[in-house]
Amino acid sequence: MIKERNRLYFIDNIKIALIMLVVAHHAGQAYGPGGWWYYLDDESINWLGKFFSVNAAFFMSMFFLLSAYFLPPSIARKGPKLFLKERFIRIGIPLLLGFLVMIPILMYLYYINFRDYGPISFFSYYLNIFFGLGNQPANWTGPSWPDMQFGHLWFLQHLLVYAVVYSVWTIFTSKKSTHISDGEIKVSQILTLWLSLV
Repeated sequence: MIKERNRLYFIDNIKIALIMLVVAHHAGQAYGPGGWWYYLDDESINWLGKFFSVNAAFFMSMFFLLSAYFLPPSIARKGPKLFLKERFIRIGIPLLLGFLVMIPILMYLYYINFRDYGPISFFSYYLNIFFGLGNQPANWTGPSWPDMQFGHLWFLQHLLVYAVVYSVWTIFTSKKSTHISDGEIKVSQILTLWLSLV
């Protein structure tokens, strides 16, 4: 009989609450002040601005905190190479598909509906504007050239980068300082990882 691993259900509850905040935050952006969205209502609901400010101060940071907390034990259990392989499958493949398919479609719709450069086919936009293989249009409104970006998948990009940096760091440092057997994260490890990212 396989022994079921202990699951921290309160962590699941925190994740569910954070996901609800993410959905509420983005759903409210069309109706509240202080941000741009694909659709904006004529009447702004002022109290949503306060909600956005408080919510943005912690909700995504909390996701990263939870992810970082379980990162060292996971690497210690699987080893950095197997851990990275799994990260590239679970995070890298969706990130790549989003970058090559989903984000270009969203940016194309933004380009033809909110920019005054005239009609263009998706294929032409994809090569010349998104990847920047063509000439930059006159009076380019940006925010950057080319349009190539991760958009709303930025958090996957961050998670993958942090996982790679920490995994590589564990490979080139001693087991004593990186493999945490007692489940505690030491201040020196946090500072070292932070300095490596600065």
